[in-house]
Amino acid sequence: MFDINTTMDSVLDTTVIPHPTGEFTGQIQTDEGAIGLKQDTAASGRKWAMLTCKVKTLDPGGEIEKQMGRPPFVTLSVMLDVTESGQLDSGKGRNVQLGQLREDVGQNKPGPWSFANLAGQTLRYKVDHEPAKDGSGKIYTRVTQFTKP
Repeated sequence: MFDINTTMDSVLDTTVIPHPTGEFTGQIQTDEGAIGLKQDTAASGRKWAMLTCKVKTLDPGGEIEKQMGRPPFVTLSVMLDVTESGQLDSGKGRNVQLGQLREDVGQNKPGPWSFANLAGQTLRYKVDHEPAKDGSGKIYTRVTQFTKP
């Protein structure tokens, strides 16, 4: 462990090498915090929620890791429909993207289900790059599609 009082003489990188674009297979991680839920209320007063899943790209030859300089992870984000009381909306035409994700990992069936059930599941996904809108030159990695492996 480093000593916080130690001085540094090096300059650090300020940009992340993005995950490459294309179609990949990966596994939703099982470590704590790999599956998250963000919730808030918009200025309009409408409640919103978003599921986030940390996914590790399967990279048997290690080529992606070599390119990125770190293990190849992406974040899969799914906006969730919630009711006015803040509960997950299970009505017709609601949470379709969550239903598709559950279907793709074989979990869109009647009976008890939890977001934690997604941990360890494998899926295919498409990665695209999105340039920052502020003109900074930053590139954001986006998972734009997912499907069965």
